[in-house]
Amino acid sequence: MDRILFYILLPFIYAIGILPLPILYLKSYFFSFFLQYVFCYRKKVVYTNLKNAFPEKNKNEIKQIASKYYLHLSDLIFETLKSFFISKKQLNAHCYYDKPFVEYMKPNKSLIVMLSHLGNWEWANLYMGIHSPYKVVVVYKKISNRFFDDFLIKKRSRFGSVLVEMNHIAKYMLTHKNEKIFYVFLCDQTPLPKNAHWELFFNQETPFLRGAAVLAQKMNFSLLYGYTEKNKRGHYSFYTKMMVDLPNSTDEKNILHTFIENLESDIRKQPEIWLWSHKRWKHKKNSL
Repeated sequence: MDRILFYILLPFIYAIGILPLPILYLKSYFFSFFLQYVFCYRKKVVYTNLKNAFPEKNKNEIKQIASKYYLHLSDLIFETLKSFFISKKQLNAHCYYDKPFVEYMKPNKSLIVMLSHLGNWEWANLYMGIHSPYKVVVVYKKISNRFFDDFLIKKRSRFGSVLVEMNHIAKYMLTHKNEKIFYVFLCDQTPLPKNAHWELFFNQETPFLRGAAVLAQKMNFSLLYGYTEKNKRGHYSFYTKMMVDLPNSTDEKNILHTFIENLESDIRKQPEIWLWSHKRWKHKKNSL
């Protein structure tokens, strides 16, 4: 069944992905309308999340953010399909990085970059693969359909990045501990609540993955905070800054607190480019 589904959808992926970006953005206008008003895609989740996150905003302000979000989500879907076929030249024309992250690299030490679902993380990972003189290892979560999983690994790694499944990353780090590698973690995904770090995030107790912080301390790798700004439609700027230079000099909770504090601050600047349709607050701390 997995094989059948994959080969049914593959022509659609190619048919969309090979189209020029201007045509995709035109299609995205119409698709965003269907997402928001016809399919009402996770409308309750989006509005509930926004209302809880921004209690100071009135109904019209929430509606404006939601409308902008649905357009961004639609763009993101088409940009993700395009990312499977986009050229280096096209990607460089649509992305900008403010500072060579190689400046942070230390002798015989790797770095961990803590990213989030802000902006376009697929393009960010591809862009780093192009411009890094060192190996870029992206930590990912395996999907159940092995045909799609193999396809995604192939497409996401075509500019040099290496994808390592999250359950195998600790072993990979130990095996490659003497190499200079940029490890990329998406750190705002929803973890299993019992093993999570809980902290107030947008006025709500929220579980966060601990993996990047735990591994940084175990390996004594510096931690960078990575974030994205959307300059205009289809154009992104990627930024990194040193977050924790010496992870062994602080504790895990402080590392995660610093990441969460930075993330909330950046989401507030452009709330429409974060994943509000994700059920980020489905787990409650008091239910454990």
